Amino acid sequence: MATRRDFDWRKEWREWQPDDRIDNQRRPEIEAGDWRAIPTQLIEKAPAAGRRRLFVLQTCCWHEQEDEGWWEVDGVALRAYRDRDEAEREARRQQTIRGERLGVVETETDRSPDGELYLVVDVDGSHGRRADLSQGQIVAAFANRYEAEQDALDRERSDWHHACEEGWYNRNWTSLPPELIGDLFLDLGVPAPPSEAEHGYEAVWHWWRQTAPHMDGWQRERLRLAMDRFSRYRVVPVPMAE
Repeated sequence: MATRRDFDWRKEWREWQPDDRIDNQRRPEIEAGDWRAIPTQLIEKAPAAGRRRLFVLQTCCWHEQEDEGWWEVDGVALRAYRDRDEAEREARRQQTIRGERLGVVETETDRSPDGELYLVVDVDGSHGRRADLSQGQIVAAFANRYEAEQDALDRERSDWHHACEEGWYNRNWTSLPPELIGDLFLDLGVPAPPSEAEHGYEAVWHWWRQTAPHMDGWQRERLRLAMDRFSRYRVVPVPMAE
């Protein structure tokens, strides 16, 4: 993991500028020895037969609370490459022009993409950052959008199964207002949750643990469809380098 710069070069660059046209100008060249090592996350295991490795160029985010440094896995995907060296060369070039730290994340698909690579990202991996700073961490990649959407759906259904079986519930999983959530459960033939405002979350948690494991498959699936904020996974298209 790369080390953060010892000084704020953006601030120095702004102070050096004679006018307010900074945003329209090229960022200064990054000094030798600074930001040359591109943060890169590689897959440790050798690729399985028929699998192709690809390298996603994306922005990095600075983390201070855990392992301090630039996290290449936590950013916004910009372009995908078939060659690692090409991806890292472009990272060095683009971070000079863009004035922001870039990294490379290795992923793999079962075939070479045509035009776009479709990433399945875990938005919980963005650590609550704004969407313009982090799309989430890459968990899979596909040459076909339908396959990527199906993978995201399979992951969501697996999470939903665990939520029902293990007994954890969050009312923020749905955009429905609180006064309609009870009606949703009753329409499905499921006891409505107690009011968190009146009884506290512990009562809601107890209700879910007593209720969710006994819902049948149809009830669970209809309820999952109503939980429009439950899924952690999104599909992000990224252009392939020519």
